[in-house]
Amino acid sequence: MHRLTPFKLALILGCATEGVLIALGLAFAQCGPCTPANIITGVLMLLHLPGILLASPIAAMESIRPGAEAMRDTLAWAIVVVTSVLVFTGVAYLFTKRFKCLRSQ
Repeated sequence: MHRLTPFKLALILGCATEGVLIALGLAFAQCGPCTPANIITGVLMLLHLPGILLASPIAAMESIRPGAEAMRDTLAWAIVVVTSVLVFTGVAYLFTKRFKCLRSQ
């Protein structure tokens, strides 16, 4: 049986964390006219802030063709999700490496 390397474990944890956050957002998040309408939406926006900042130039682009807004918005959300998975994977990798160092002592 193959061992689960710290990177693979961190990747699984990062993807699972993002999946849980997306599920929480779909279940409980509400947006008002200018701001998040509840605390869950505010926390989700704070956790996804690096991805939102990376995707904001694409989301703000003017469309030349009619009907291209859906493609632009889908690309922006894909950037947000992938960036968040990478951040959560990096944090989980740091924890798994630290935990492995503590276990070996």
